[in-house]
This record gives sequence, structure tokens and C-alpha cells, in this order.
Amino acid sequence: MIKAGFSRVDVTPPLGTELTGYFYKRFSDGVLDPIYLNALAFFDGERTAIIITGDFMYIREATMSR
Repeated sequence: MIKAGFSRVDVTPPLGTELTGYFYKRFSDGVLDPIYLNALAFFDGERTAIIITGDFMYIREATMSR
């Protein structure tokens, strides 16, 4: 028997977070759409497979190591 699970977490940064992709410093002043991490896990009794997706293009290394 295969077991499966799903989870979704809102990882939208707080207002005032520096935005990347601009030629000058720019900070968020609102949220157009929340940013989610989605995880799907499968277990067949012996092995586990996990798929994780994120609604973003870039994460700084310092952010990942928190």
C-alpha cells in the first residue's frame, strides 16, 4: 500500500523585505500574492520520496540556513 501526504506553508516575507531584481534598493510595501512552499510525500513501506516546490525564483544562502 502506498501512503501519501501533502502540506502547504505560507512563506511570504514580511513587509519591508528588500526586493531583488532592481538596479536600486527597493523594499516591499504590500503583498500582491502570497508565496507558498508545497510538499508532496510518498511512502511505499520501504522508501520515501518527497517533492517540494516553491513560488519563487531565488533564495539567498543566508535565508536557507535559518
